[in-house]
Amino acid sequence: MVVNYVDVALALIIIAYIISGWKRGFFITVLNFVRYAFGFALCFYISDNSAQAVYDDYVKERALERINEKIVTSDKAPQLLENLQQAVNALPKDIAGSLDISSVNLSSKNVSQEILDNLFKPILMFLTQAALFVAVFIVFFGATAVIMYYVKRAKNRRKKEKKAAVTRADCFFGALFGALKAALAVCAIAAVCAYALSLFGDSASNQFIVNLKSSEILSWFNNKNIFNLITSF
Repeated sequence: MVVNYVDVALALIIIAYIISGWKRGFFITVLNFVRYAFGFALCFYISDNSAQAVYDDYVKERALERINEKIVTSDKAPQLLENLQQAVNALPKDIAGSLDISSVNLSSKNVSQEILDNLFKPILMFLTQAALFVAVFIVFFGATAVIMYYVKRAKNRRKKEKKAAVTRADCFFGALFGALKAALAVCAIAAVCAYALSLFGDSASNQFIVNLKSSEILSWFNNKNIFNLITSF
């Protein structure tokens, strides 16, 4: 039997969340569940729906300026494209296969725009989405981490006054919501992996990509992934 290391890693993540929920208790785990549910949904929603506006307002013009620095006239375009083709060929074939330089129209009046739209835009859009996701993640989870710190301190002071039976029930329901939080985390990972795989298509052949494609856990979560619904709005 072939072991899928992606499935093993995801299973360990789920177990770790359940153990963490047991140790933290019901109240803190529920707060974290709400935090993760809203936080990841916010990250996906903003990165998916704001990327085009950010690209148009802040990235596009700067990218065109950099391309125009390399192309003063369209006569230099063939040499640039030849250099780009060599650079693409030097990339891992999984990535190189998703870049199609042949689609660039050298007869266009605006060669720089052609190169940007047909070659660099998909990469820049992906990087813009990733940057927005990371920025929202840092701001949201950083701010809520401070709130959670003070909530935990207050809870720990009261925990000493609880009876043992109440504490066991608290741990049990904490573990239950820990499992739900694990499901949210794996859904987020599955959504990111599905997007990454869509960039490579069926040409990817390195072992990690193969493991992602054959992962039973990722496949199951992607079929029921709430974050796919959020990004489809």
